Amino acid sequence: MNDIDSDLIELNLDEELMSNAFCSKSVINVNPLRCFNFHNTLNHEIGTHWTRKMNNRCQVYYKKKKKFKLKSNVQVSEEGLASLNTHLLQAEQGLDS
Repeated sequence: MNDIDSDLIELNLDEELMSNAFCSKSVINVNPLRCFNFHNTLNHEIGTHWTRKMNNRCQVYYKKKKKFKLKSNVQVSEEGLASLNTHLLQAEQGLDS
């Protein structure tokens, strides 16, 4: 089992990214020119994508996926959760209705 505490997150600010941000392994790439609310972007990337990846690594089947032909198709539901995580702080920022 992997030790989640040993995995660090690297933050890469890149003004040439086409998107606001994306998570690649343990690197979160953020375009500071397109990212209007930095905390919300980190909630989206760390609170969902990175956390799911680390959780996946801790599962007993992680190193046996090929052996048992396990495939992961979590993108749609993961992006839905990520969208919710993007807006976690909005109520605190006075943007709730």
